[in-house]
Amino acid sequence: MKRRNNTSLSQRTIFPLSSSNGPIENLLSLAGNIIVGAGAEWLSREFRDAIGLPTTTTQSQIELTRGKMQLAKQEADNIHSKVMSEKEAKLYDLRIQEKEIFIAEKKQHLETTKVQTEQLKEDVIIPNMTTISGALELQPNAQGLTGAPDQPEQYEEWLVSWIKSKIVAVLGMRGSGKSVLICKIAEYLYAKYGIKIHWVGLPPQARKFLPIWINMVDSVEQCPPDSFVIVDEAGLNYLSLAFNTDRNKLLRKYLMIVRHKNCSMVFAAQSSRDIDASILRLADGFIFKQPSLHQAQSERQDMKEMTKKAAKVFEQIPKEERIQSAYVIDNTFEGVIKCALPSFWSEELSHIYSNLDFNKMQSVSVKRSELQEVTDKETKLLGTASLDKRILELRKQGDGLGTIAGKLNCTIWRVRKVTDGIEKQNQ
Repeated sequence: MKRRNNTSLSQRTIFPLSSSNGPIENLLSLAGNIIVGAGAEWLSREFRDAIGLPTTTTQSQIELTRGKMQLAKQEADNIHSKVMSEKEAKLYDLRIQEKEIFIAEKKQHLETTKVQTEQLKEDVIIPNMTTISGALELQPNAQGLTGAPDQPEQYEEWLVSWIKSKIVAVLGMRGSGKSVLICKIAEYLYAKYGIKIHWVGLPPQARKFLPIWINMVDSVEQCPPDSFVIVDEAGLNYLSLAFNTDRNKLLRKYLMIVRHKNCSMVFAAQSSRDIDASILRLADGFIFKQPSLHQAQSERQDMKEMTKKAAKVFEQIPKEERIQSAYVIDNTFEGVIKCALPSFWSEELSHIYSNLDFNKMQSVSVKRSELQEVTDKETKLLGTASLDKRILELRKQGDGLGTIAGKLNCTIWRVRKVTDGIEKQNQ
């Protein structure tokens, strides 16, 4: 740093003195310095008088002058900063308005997609309804279920266990009577305890073959608490190969909270490989109807031993009794039970899926997937735009990058990415 020279003008050296000079030369140099210095001092006083400054410059006067100059500079900077802030605020307002317009467009697009999805449901084979028009006016019959006479207490405990939440898979070959058994259990529970019955995924023509106390729904999440939920032909609704679809994902979430809803659910399928694996992982019990010839070998690895055991049990049952029989493996009971036909059973109901239009189902499924992709994309863009708008609003209010990141639970990099364009433009 350059040192300030506080020497008065009269003492400043213009002609340097040197030991190499002679005495006369140094004397002349000294005289020259005095003359020049005096002249400079006189000129300085004349100049200060001309502009109205005091003739003597003290240190306090110098500091006062310096303070006035700094104050003037600060006032100029404040004016400049104020102009910059107004300009920047306008830029922030403009960007916020752009985000608001974008958000409104995305909301409108999402609403349109939602309407299209609702319209699509009207064309789906599976109806979305909770009441049945034209259903059978039949009273439920609690009779028709019998258990092993050597385990009466365990069998009764198993029947009562349906009142509380439980998940059960019913497996067996085609035509072995899985649907009959499920419907009989449902009729018993409604007649005995008044439990609401909901059947998931039936085609529309099933309405006229069901009693009025069985409700038809599109998916499990539509079922209210304290219900007995039937999912017949579970592979049609929750196919194992469709594990990554929204329908299967929603089922898995529902199964995790089914205890809180106090619902009992029963899933029927020909093989455990046909249905979503979460059903088997969370199952509290299994009911086997007569297995097919190679069912034990083709089941999932963790189901093979139980299937083999069930096959051996059915080998001991007379052929004429097998259609009525089922083998139960449950926490409270293990043994053979028998059931009669439900009071509302008909040949038409036993073939209710015969008229399914699989081409139409596939077309609807593809369209559903497309609409879901649009919904997911638009929802993500809407969330991003909403966050950007909030960042801009907080930055305009004067919050720092770190403060904004903390308030909105995002990274400082994210905040800087949104605001850098405006602030660079303002520079």
